[in-house]
Amino acid sequence: KKAVSLILAFSFLLSMFVGVSATASAEETGTTYYVDADAGDDAAAGTSEAAAWKTLDKVNATTFEPGDTILLKRGSVWTDSFLWPKGSGEAGNPITVTSYGDESLDKPTVIARNPEGAGAPLENSVIYLENQDFVVIDGIKAINMSTGTGTMYGIRLLSKDGYRSEGCEIKNCSVSGNTDIDWKGSSEQQGLLGIYAGHYNYWGYIESVLIENNEVTNCKDCGIVVDGAYGGCNSDGSINEQSATNVVVRGNYLYNIGKDGIKMLNTNQPLVEYNVVNNSHSYADESYHVAIWAFSSYNAVFQFNEAYNTKTTYDAQGYDCDYQSYYTTFQYNY
Repeated sequence: KKAVSLILAFSFLLSMFVGVSATASAEETGTTYYVDADAGDDAAAGTSEAAAWKTLDKVNATTFEPGDTILLKRGSVWTDSFLWPKGSGEAGNPITVTSYGDESLDKPTVIARNPEGAGAPLENSVIYLENQDFVVIDGIKAINMSTGTGTMYGIRLLSKDGYRSEGCEIKNCSVSGNTDIDWKGSSEQQGLLGIYAGHYNYWGYIESVLIENNEVTNCKDCGIVVDGAYGGCNSDGSINEQSATNVVVRGNYLYNIGKDGIKMLNTNQPLVEYNVVNNSHSYADESYHVAIWAFSSYNAVFQFNEAYNTKTTYDAQGYDCDYQSYYTTFQYNY
């Protein structure tokens, strides 16, 4: 009996040790990195406020792991730069880019002007993700002051080469562009697209993206676009499995947008709610644009949105259910 009691006691203690070790391991997942544009040093460890990195080049050169957090100091400004943290998170354990510091200061700000050269994002983006999963961009200001006439981006989540990007979030960010470019926006002249989540050359897919509580202003192209590469439905009205799925666009404010305010393109059951689009179609006087709409989408729901001051040339509705869209619901909008 004594031997049995000792064995049971040992087993109990062992199980407690294993349980505690597992809990400790789970709590220690991920590393926090700090970036300070003024007082940082790229030669430092980056893992405390006192040893913060300085440049976004250091961030862009790092591949992060699930659970990692990159904190950009409020009040910091990075000019002639871009942000492209590498790596993917996991469900429930994302890579998060957000801010730290004095809440009275402005959001950490990234200003891009025609970024070029090795390592630069595909085309012209201020904040960029490519073939990445479960990355959260939270509370960053992106300003694109580029002067080219090609498509430019504020925040761009891109899937290419057949990749299906999953679980990314863009929230509480501010995006704006250069409205001093001397042209009217037509289908050939693009300007800045505020937030884009979609494919590259129709070969890449988007799943479970959240775009929430952002402010998008002064974009000569579109404000927010989600594009799933292939139609949300087939010609017979059945679901196209290669469309963008589990898309939520919520609580965003858009002002002075040259073309479309919010566009759901090739999406399956997107939810678009509590957004405000003020003054869209404001530059593109030679092409067709709408404040909030669906194009080639399936079971889209638009609710509790506001659209006003939409400029009236081609199309120019507040809301639109357009080409090859099935079972679209508009309710409680103004």
